[in-house]
Amino acid sequence: RVGKECEQIDITIPLMSLTAFDVDKDNSKYSSIDGVLYSKDQKKLLKYPSGKKGNSFVLPETVNEIENGAFASTSLKTIKLHESLKMIGEYVFNNSQLLETINIPKTVQFIGQSAFAYCSSLKEITIPLLVETIDDKAFQYCTSLTTVIFTDGLIEIGNSVFEGCNSLQTISFPETVT
Repeated sequence: RVGKECEQIDITIPLMSLTAFDVDKDNSKYSSIDGVLYSKDQKKLLKYPSGKKGNSFVLPETVNEIENGAFASTSLKTIKLHESLKMIGEYVFNNSQLLETINIPKTVQFIGQSAFAYCSSLKEITIPLLVETIDDKAFQYCTSLTTVIFTDGLIEIGNSVFEGCNSLQTISFPETVT
């Protein structure tokens, strides 16, 4: 439970047994919806509890930013993001080993370091048109990944992006990659 006076929460520590955040409605910095931790204005998703039951999640349309590591080590299989999202930061879905399906909205411009690393059930990913940069290790050890579809617009691919993706057979990079 996050009380009314709480000003700071350390959400970097993975709490595998945590099933929900419960935030006092009078807290000035944080809020929660269905056990998920958000900023007070609900424009930023801070942390999805690693032990929360359920296998799918739909990002509320109020959210335009997802905090680094927000979905790390969850048991979600499907995550639906929406069109106001512009960036997928560092470690956002890292080690979510059951994640099979995720839509990357066409509005996303950047995929951060290790964003999907160790998502060992992820099979296919489409990189939308506006993505210009895929940072280091973004899909590292996605061992079930067989298909990566790029659209024109991608400029930069970091180091070890597909390291350990031993099911991946072919990648066709667009001409825009420098």
